[in-house]
Amino acid sequence: MEVKWGMFTPYIPYFFSLLALILLIEQISYLKKKRFLPGPTLVFPFLGNAISLVTYPTNFWDLQSSYAKSTPLGISANYIIGRYILYIYSTDLSHKIFANVRPDAFHLVGHPFGKKLFGEHNLIYMFGQQHKDLRRRIAPISPPEHSKLTPISNSGLFSNTLCPGAINQKASQSHFASSAAT
Repeated sequence: MEVKWGMFTPYIPYFFSLLALILLIEQISYLKKKRFLPGPTLVFPFLGNAISLVTYPTNFWDLQSSYAKSTPLGISANYIIGRYILYIYSTDLSHKIFANVRPDAFHLVGHPFGKKLFGEHNLIYMFGQQHKDLRRRIAPISPPEHSKLTPISNSGLFSNTLCPGAINQKASQSHFASSAAT
């Protein structure tokens, strides 16, 4: 049985019109969700910014951070594989959001291999009472003043910017050890 293309040619304009309408609806849906938030104005159909996320992940997240820093809210919007995402840069907003951790509140999307990297029973993937219990157990070992000592660079060495009074690396390490012991 041979297919005659002449039978389909009258429907080609309708097909392309329908495709254009679907793409337009997708863009409008993204823009309505995004509203005034910083982020890309237009996104690639269906894939969003997934291509740049896969090819240059560091640049993608740096760009998301710069979008989020450009507003006092500390958040930015994007679109990845049919999903609208919010990137949160503000620590205050993160605390407010994560204070309300329950399965129906939001859907946390971590690293694609996050469960393999961090384990099934990691704090990131817990909800409800189980989450609260683990937070209470680890709270004494991570007081707020220790967050100021987090290394800024990936070099693994403590820098003078972490400990304002430190003159060299050895002094900053001893300062970290003494403050960690308290």
